[in-house]
Amino acid sequence: MPHEFDQFNLGRLMKSLKGIESALTEIAKRKTDEQSGEYSQPHVDVRVELQAPEEARAYYRSKELRQRRFPFREWLTIALSVLTLVAVGKYTWITHQTLELMRKQMRATQAAYIVLDSTMGKDGSLTINVKNSGHGFAGNVRLIYEADRTSLSDGKIIEASGRKEVFYPTIGIAGEGLKVSEGLKTARYFFSGPPDVMWDNLQNTKETVKLQGTLTYDDGFESITEPICSSWLGYVLDGGLIQFYRFEPCESFDGALRALRRAK
Repeated sequence: MPHEFDQFNLGRLMKSLKGIESALTEIAKRKTDEQSGEYSQPHVDVRVELQAPEEARAYYRSKELRQRRFPFREWLTIALSVLTLVAVGKYTWITHQTLELMRKQMRATQAAYIVLDSTMGKDGSLTINVKNSGHGFAGNVRLIYEADRTSLSDGKIIEASGRKEVFYPTIGIAGEGLKVSEGLKTARYFFSGPPDVMWDNLQNTKETVKLQGTLTYDDGFESITEPICSSWLGYVLDGGLIQFYRFEPCESFDGALRALRRAK
């Protein structure tokens, strides 16, 4: 009996020792794996699904639709901008044309208009009448001129007046209940040659007096500057029965002179 008990205890002891050995081997193996980096903790995959509120989903759906429609809205904005520019441009043009027409109508009925009426006298004088034939007062009227007595045979200057200047602060309206003198001013220059000889030469197209310069004045709306250029042209036919004389514009003087000479 004692012998059987010892064998039984010895078996149990061997089995326990093997269990302890296996446990120690497993612990040693894990320690080795941890040192070599091969051992890792079990991976835990945690997933959480969240459902967005209905308001948020509706907002993002509407935003997506707006983004899809954006090209159409962009083209619509560009088209409206172009149409606006065209409308503004057309309105500006019409307004400008209307104002310009009104301005021309006002000038035609209210502006001053200065004309020059020049003539030669038998006393060797050059008379320049400065007349306001418009509908308003003219201001700062300035006439700058030169008068040259010139031979028509060779074009040489016989006598030159030099630069002359006259200034009138204001010239009224000729007529319209005002005195004629208020709408008419006169500038005069006398040549020094024998007046009878000079007059005869002028009337027989042997000489001319060339008048040139500038006329400036304020017509009530704007400042006007006009060039002036004319030459005296005169002739006598049939022993003085037909007489013609006047200042002819420079651009038509040569043609008028040839026509008069052929008429003689």
